[in-house]
Amino acid sequence: MSQLDVHQSCPWHESAWAFIRNAMISGRLPHALMLHGRPGLGKGLFARQLAEVLLCPTSAETRMACGACRSCQLFAADSHPDFNVLTLLEDKNEISVDQVRELAGSLNLANQGGGYRVVIIEPAERLSLAAANSLLKAIEEPVGPTVFVLVLNDVSRLPATIASRCQRIPFHVPDPDIAESWLSAWIDDPERRASLLDLANGAPLAALELNDAEHFGPSRQEMLAQIADLLRGAADPLATADAWLKSGSKSSLYSMYTCVADLIVLASARDYLSAMQEGSHAKRLARRLESYPERDTSLLGKWSIPGLYRQMDRITQAIRLTATQASQQLLLEELAICWARGDEPTMVSA
Repeated sequence: MSQLDVHQSCPWHESAWAFIRNAMISGRLPHALMLHGRPGLGKGLFARQLAEVLLCPTSAETRMACGACRSCQLFAADSHPDFNVLTLLEDKNEISVDQVRELAGSLNLANQGGGYRVVIIEPAERLSLAAANSLLKAIEEPVGPTVFVLVLNDVSRLPATIASRCQRIPFHVPDPDIAESWLSAWIDDPERRASLLDLANGAPLAALELNDAEHFGPSRQEMLAQIADLLRGAADPLATADAWLKSGSKSSLYSMYTCVADLIVLASARDYLSAMQEGSHAKRLARRLESYPERDTSLLGKWSIPGLYRQMDRITQAIRLTATQASQQLLLEELAICWARGDEPTMVSA
């Protein structure tokens, strides 16, 4: 069950909900919100839950959507006239200026419900420069009580002119005990829950999605060894990509994402990790890094830390594209070739 119901509760969202409820009570809800954090934490789910709350006329008293009124029924049917979602069109890498202009035109029409209008933009970091400039005007001059909810993984890729006009709401990886307790509703085996969370870098929804995958995918050590072989020129990129595809493209990509996150930590924060004394997540990470063979991690010299971050971004994009008609074989081949070249490769294409 990877597609959660809009009413599904995520306990690590509580601080974000506390902010929203206080803002609604005080009548100071910002007209532009930015939900940011790593993939798999449910930012998009939270955005939809928030939209339903804002559109429900009874939520002014309870700060919760009733689920029964006409507004909630229209929302459940994805046909609410005051709710818009701006996202990537199929086979596109950017949200275009034409999409933003079309949105602006619809916002100029009469408000159907008499309350809030809600616009979700996801992934907001994929706004083209022209689209971002067009959106800036809509945010600065909202038509009526409109709330823009921008959902993104990487704040640094959003133009500062947009980011500075949004109230930031960060989403953090929950404590492993909280995440494992939440996952227990779907996964009985505690060892599997822990393994999936480890593979998903602590993100519960990513772990749940991996649990639904047809294949569990390569372990972190297996993935690191494959990356190391590509870096040293000891493996054929196409054959490696084929092995990833057979192991399950999405689970292989998540394993790769977590490896890169660990490698970044290894390259930039060894002293910090050794000083960590508390926190189960930190201890788990430190133990994991200690298991990496030095001969493999020493190959990092071919990649700068910014290069590793760019590779992480390519992996994130590839994960998103697995849900489209894009060739998963091609996605994996391009990433394998990126590793084998060890330079600054081009962006993974759709």
